[in-house]
Amino acid sequence: KAYSVAELLTGGDWYQSENLVDWDGDGIFEDVALPCENGNIWFFAPDGSCAIKDMDPVCDTDIPNFVIPGTWMLLDNNTKLRIDLSDGFYATDFQIVSIDPELLEINIIDLDAPSAQVKEKIILRRP
Repeated sequence: KAYSVAELLTGGDWYQSENLVDWDGDGIFEDVALPCENGNIWFFAPDGSCAIKDMDPVCDTDIPNFVIPGTWMLLDNNTKLRIDLSDGFYATDFQIVSIDPELLEINIIDLDAPSAQVKEKIILRRP
């Protein structure tokens, strides 16, 4: 069966495995995620709600695990994903580079400087 992008997104939890940055536009990406950031769970519900669950308090042991709720929507013929998190976060647009049942690769779109050299991508996986 061929799944839609929405079905793939909402088919279960996604675990952040990498946060990659290309600092100078040369195509070479470096993983900049702190150890506590990889393993965060991203959840997308069919009703348009979403959440990012911090699963590892290693970054700051004074802060317990937390959940940041928000909403999500697909844009531009399902090629872009907008996530609008609450609690003081702002909406972020992502280019969907690839998605299948086990892997989601998204590039952050810098809405203030879409042609900026610095590129950032997040890799999410399912176990």
